[in-house]
Amino acid sequence: MKSNLYILSKSALLRPIRLKGLLRFEFLIICFLLALCSRVSAQTSTQTSTQTSAPSQHKSSATVSLEDLTWPELVEKIKDGFTTVIVPTGGTEQGGPHMALGKHNFIVQHSALRIAVDVKHVLVTPLIPFVPEGEFDKPSGNFLYPGTINISEDTFAKTLIDVCTSLNSSGFKLIVLMADHGQSMPIQELVAQNLTQAWKPMGVRVVNLSAYYDARLEAAVLKRAGIAQGDWGDHAGVADTSELWFVRPQALRISQLKTDKVQGYQDAGASGKPELSSAELGREMMDLRVKAGVQQLNAFIKDVN
Repeated sequence: MKSNLYILSKSALLRPIRLKGLLRFEFLIICFLLALCSRVSAQTSTQTSTQTSAPSQHKSSATVSLEDLTWPELVEKIKDGFTTVIVPTGGTEQGGPHMALGKHNFIVQHSALRIAVDVKHVLVTPLIPFVPEGEFDKPSGNFLYPGTINISEDTFAKTLIDVCTSLNSSGFKLIVLMADHGQSMPIQELVAQNLTQAWKPMGVRVVNLSAYYDARLEAAVLKRAGIAQGDWGDHAGVADTSELWFVRPQALRISQLKTDKVQGYQDAGASGKPELSSAELGREMMDLRVKAGVQQLNAFIKDVN
């Protein structure tokens, strides 16, 4: 997979800028200027629209979901201290015959909303449902199965940059990337580091909520349950299945938990013994992961303030 990540401006595709290794001066300047122009434009538009077409009276909604707000309600929220926003990234991929393709999306959206409510003064954007799943020219892993939707690392990084730039222009000070998929983590970390440095003069920070995606949390629950490590599985196994069972049981096919072969495929796309899963195990895992995310996000907010 390409090691260069690309940045798309409104007018043209800029020359490749390497994000791995040393930061380039051009990247920092471009990100700073794009964000500054976007913010000035947004502020000007808001002022003009407020004078001409804004509702005369409205109350800020109690929701933490950004997409449920009107723009005047969002302005009000930010004025009231909601300057932190979570950007959940999921993934649409195969999870064996027993798990719906949206497993990552269901789990990360559930967790992001819980974390926002627990931390307070935090909003959540609509989730990004497509993430890198491997090479297009040499499919492997999940990309060998129908239903897995793949995007390149470049496209994913570019999407994150554009989303973060939009949130910067809206007035958010802390933008939190939150993944539920392993291949997303290093890209989110790179984007967060680069944008934070680029926007430092503006007092805007982008972070990756890595504590939420810590496999040791799930392992601790499985060990306490007495499940042999050889039965855990590393994809669509006991942990994944239990978490989905707790978050969205209707997305689970209980009758298919023991299916290990599908005609025409090398295997069923799952590992371990998912039949050992339970909603209770999933609840314990999700509680630990949400708690870890809350603790890390509180620490990030403290650093910003």
